Amino acid sequence: NKNTVGETVVGMGEVSLRRASSKLNTITELSVDLKNSKGKSAGRVVLYAELQKEVKESDWVIDSNFKFGIFKVMEISAFGLKNTELIGKQDPYVVLSIGDWTEKTFTINEAGDDASWKFLPIQCDMDRQVLESSVLDVKVWDENSGRADALIGSGSVSLLSCGAQLDKVVELRVKLVDEKGQPSGRMVINCSLCSIEKEAELPATFENGLMHVKRISVIFNKQRNWFGSNGGGAGVLRLSCGDFAANVVVENNVGENFTLNYLDYKIPVDVKAIKVGLLGVEIISKQILQDKLLGVASIELKRAGSKLNNDVELIGELRTSANDSCGKIVIQVNLSPVAALSRPVLDLPPGFTVGMVT
Repeated sequence: NKNTVGETVVGMGEVSLRRASSKLNTITELSVDLKNSKGKSAGRVVLYAELQKEVKESDWVIDSNFKFGIFKVMEISAFGLKNTELIGKQDPYVVLSIGDWTEKTFTINEAGDDASWKFLPIQCDMDRQVLESSVLDVKVWDENSGRADALIGSGSVSLLSCGAQLDKVVELRVKLVDEKGQPSGRMVINCSLCSIEKEAELPATFENGLMHVKRISVIFNKQRNWFGSNGGGAGVLRLSCGDFAANVVVENNVGENFTLNYLDYKIPVDVKAIKVGLLGVEIISKQILQDKLLGVASIELKRAGSKLNNDVELIGELRTSANDSCGKIVIQVNLSPVAALSRPVLDLPPGFTVGMVT
């Protein structure tokens, strides 16, 4: 138990790993009985462990057909981060780089030692040469106001495992060290190296469909705190596409970066809309004196047409009214065709024109 005067041991225990070693790549439940410093029962902890065969970097073999793809980072989790704040909790963000390419996540306010960045829109092009010769460099920073951001820790990891498992989600594990080379935490990065997708090739039978909006994630470049603080309240995220328009309510206190799950907006689309149409987005914060436009985006729909009846992520860049980049938006959609109404086959006698139904 961590408190202001130090740490107190609640309980401790040991468990044999023999049960977990009986089957490779199988999650095994290990139960640990805890005892306090007086030898009395202090509870129980259940560990879910999986024994995996160690894979060396030289064991990964890149697909011989791979020449070019897109490297995507979907989620980042950090554990046991070194605290750089004298008072309070730190506000971490992550900077990723591969060669000349650099991208950063949003900042999580008062995350402290552990943090998780989900539904990230981070991606970059990657060819075989970069995959074989480069590593993913990671730096975790604590964002500060009025003074320079503090480096929490840094590390690097090879990307070869992604090249050997094309189009699959891969876990990259990174050990972080501070500026003095001391351990400062660890990180798990869920990512994927994807083959280049073909342009939307709608079936010849496709005429009309419904594009189901299921999830929306908004990531601003800087801390804004428009929703629920600094005089801000709830907001509105406006969607528009052709004749379709909808206002998605953004609840109070969601923070500057948020995800709206379990949405159920169905947008009617036709062939032309999928091939050349755009999905418009406006994000508005309800302020005490006057509503504020936080960002707008226009997102092409053609990627949704490449995978009918499958969830697809549409990524757009958010811009201010001055056309400055201010963040990104990720919208999960699913396009399904609508069956055309077929004319019934009528077995009427020749020459029939008019009749009466009684």
